[in-house]
Amino acid sequence: MPKRPLAGDFSPGFMMKLAHKDCRLALQMTESLGVSAPVGRATLASLTEGLDRGLANDDVGALLKLREQPVGVEVRLAKG
Repeated sequence: MPKRPLAGDFSPGFMMKLAHKDCRLALQMTESLGVSAPVGRATLASLTEGLDRGLANDDVGALLKLREQPVGVEVRLAKG
């Protein structure tokens, strides 16, 4: 986080669309085993929101933008 998203760099490292795919597959596996995964469900919901907002090819750290926008705050490390 400090070297990329908190520095304002959302260029692809691990693209959000790939994180979404992996999370979706992991949840399918846990559900097939009868295991509850509420944190995984919340993660998938955030990743889906990112895809819906056009961030599919951005780094997964771009999820930070989804939490910044509604409150009008940009979270970045101080330069210097």
